[in-house]
Amino acid sequence: MMKIKRYLHAFGLLAVSPLVLVPGISQAGSHCKSCEQGNHFDSGYSIESGSFLIDDGSRNPYINHRAYSGQVKRVSPPPKGNLGVTFRRPSRLIDWDEHPRVAGLEITLPPDVTRGTVKEGEGLQVQVSVQDHRNRYEPVEGYVGKDDRWHFITDPLIPGNPHIFDIKVDLVRVKKMTERRWGRNYEVQVEKKVRTIGNRRVRLVRGRIIELAF
Repeated sequence: MMKIKRYLHAFGLLAVSPLVLVPGISQAGSHCKSCEQGNHFDSGYSIESGSFLIDDGSRNPYINHRAYSGQVKRVSPPPKGNLGVTFRRPSRLIDWDEHPRVAGLEITLPPDVTRGTVKEGEGLQVQVSVQDHRNRYEPVEGYVGKDDRWHFITDPLIPGNPHIFDIKVDLVRVKKMTERRWGRNYEVQVEKKVRTIGNRRVRLVRGRIIELAF
């Protein structure tokens, strides 16, 4: 009879004990060597096994599982460049007949650069390249308009990607040379870099044309 009362008393304590959930992920009692050493996904808190808590990861955007990743608790920094000023740059809507997810870039070069030629000598040309900084997209092709500005229009951009592009302006010297291939003479152009006019890193905006001046 005394044993039955003890069991009922213990069962009653368990029934009325409150369950306290602490932010973090429970360290389950599965005899996992990694968990027993403290190497579990956590934000610095832990609760005893027997309680369950689901964490979607939004609270902890970093990795703190040394047993598998070997990384320490940190947040990955954004790439270097002039980010954070895109929405403060002059911009306008794309033309009505363009795809709504394309992005445009309008580049104004220094006054000594006009229509791809400069005053420093013959055979000098300006090359402007626009390339995604992680090579997610093909290099963007551009042209020089009647306004002496470089115009670029991307392919439809994929939502969710950062859309950060590197813009590089180089001054190159172009020479024409003759090469003999398969018994015939061919005229080819050889480019040699003279100097770099400037580099920029810009986040493009879908549906808008960003204006950029060097």
